[in-house]
Parts: sequence; structure tokens; C-alpha cells
Amino acid sequence: MPNTFTIKITDATLQAFVGVYPAEQQNTQPILINIAVIMPATNFITENINTTINYEIIWQIVEDVFKNKWQLLESAAVAIAQKIAVAFNQNMPTTITLTKLETIIPNCNGKVGISYCCNG
Repeated sequence: MPNTFTIKITDATLQAFVGVYPAEQQNTQPILINIAVIMPATNFITENINTTINYEIIWQIVEDVFKNKWQLLESAAVAIAQKIAVAFNQNMPTTITLTKLETIIPNCNGKVGISYCCNG
């Protein structure tokens, strides 16, 4: 198996419109974001940012995707994965986990969310 790097954004949050309920469509809510992108190490050159995945670009993609209102976290996750592949001109195994930190589900005191894994 070839050597790889896993580039991560962990426990980042932003406010977004996500959900099917009217209250979710009218008010933003905090979304916890975790992203892992696996890239081959074969093209990496020491201390050359152009040969790796730039965290800032990934975060810009997340912010751009969440400028839209989404009914489903699943749809937002797919959009993020697709934009990452385009931005870095390659399909890489990617896992995106999106968690609603607040839920309006009656009697649910926990968090709800999804993980999307694409194999590149």
C-alpha cells in the first residue's frame, strides 16, 4: 500500500441553515464539521504547500457550500466532497462528518448528524 497523508479539519463549527422543519429553515444552527482527505504522499515535496492539500481551501469550500440553505446534511456533505475533488483536481478518499449541535426533535437531548465517505 502506498504512503498517504490524511489532511484533517477537526471540530470546526459554523452557523448554517440546515433542516426540513420550518424553524430550521428560518434560523441558523451550529454545525460541527470534521473532514478527512486522504492524499497520496508520492507527489509531496518537503515544505512545498503546492504539493499537499491546503486546509484554508477546504475551509473556504465548506463556507461556500453553507452559504446555501440545505434541507439535508447529506446533500451538503456530497457538495463539499465534490468541490474538494474539483479544487485539487483529483478524486481522493474523503470522509465528511456534519453534526447538528442542537436538535428540535422532541425529547432528544443529543446531537444528530451524518458521515459521508467517498472513495475518490
